[in-house]
Amino acid sequence: MPSVVPILLEEYPKSSFVCLGARSVDMRSKRMEDIKSTQRFTIYKYLSERKFGQITFTHFEYPDVSGYLLLNNLGCSSIYNKERAIVAMFEDNYPDLSGF
Repeated sequence: MPSVVPILLEEYPKSSFVCLGARSVDMRSKRMEDIKSTQRFTIYKYLSERKFGQITFTHFEYPDVSGYLLLNNLGCSSIYNKERAIVAMFEDNYPDLSGF
């Protein structure tokens, strides 16, 4: 299966990507994993650091909400301002996610 990131970058060359690691649920014990640094977040972080370099993307991690941002550097005059704008968008659209 081809990676979706190169496909999206062809059509949208300034795209940035965010992933949120969902919490695991153990059906036997009826326990849910804490939202901070989930297993999926750890895997996404590990793969992102190895698969995507620092030239195209600046990497940001948000362990309190198990979030990982690949911020596209193309045409970006201020990485900090772009990162803050993306975080603000998430906070506006997903108020339950505090911790970005």
